[in-house]
Amino acid sequence: MPSSPIAKAQARIWIDFANTRFVPAFSTLLRSPEIQQQEAAKQELYKHLEFIENEAFGKLSGDGPYWFGESVSLVDFTFYPWFERWAALKHHRGFALPEEFTRLRQWKKALKQRDSVVAIANSKEFYIERYARFATPVAA
Repeated sequence: MPSSPIAKAQARIWIDFANTRFVPAFSTLLRSPEIQQQEAAKQELYKHLEFIENEAFGKLSGDGPYWFGESVSLVDFTFYPWFERWAALKHHRGFALPEEFTRLRQWKKALKQRDSVVAIANSKEFYIERYARFATPVAA
């Protein structure tokens, strides 16, 4: 966690955002069998990505690669696993990480290159296979 009380509060808010907004939108997109629900989830997830790009990376991280700048935080590690899983969204739902979110892409790259992340990372294929059963409706 960041050391300053304000940054700690901001970190808690972002972690709550991940758990109550971002992850549910991600899961809804991946798991919804209906195209209409998938499209609504895509719009919601895009809105969340835009919010992260503008409010987190546009205001909190300065020139640093992480959520709060130069130091990695719990917020980074709360969000990153979902971005590692993004290959499943791209493969099963055709939703790639939008090109226009350049700071978000830089953040993802910086985290992906950390030794601690490399040590436990799974391949894109792992997530594509793992989420196939959720993304593909089972015939009744």
